[in-house]
Amino acid sequence: MDVEEGAAELGYRIGERAAGRGMATAAVEGVCRPAAATHRLAALTAVTTLDNPASMAVLARNGFTFVETSAPTGARRAVPAPT
Repeated sequence: MDVEEGAAELGYRIGERAAGRGMATAAVEGVCRPAAATHRLAALTAVTTLDNPASMAVLARNGFTFVETSAPTGARRAVPAPT
């Protein structure tokens, strides 16, 4: 997680052998909540690609909503849903 001036972008990668076991979902949850509290984040984002539905699902399970798709890369930026 890169934290700068009250904003952070989350990045993660799970190896193929660990995929589909809930590890990414648990890791994102385990990082986001304490980071938001510790660093008093005003903004937290994550980026994934359109051809990675598993990553989009991980973010959705952790309360992120997709806010934009950038062209031409097709990357999707997500932010936590309002609480």
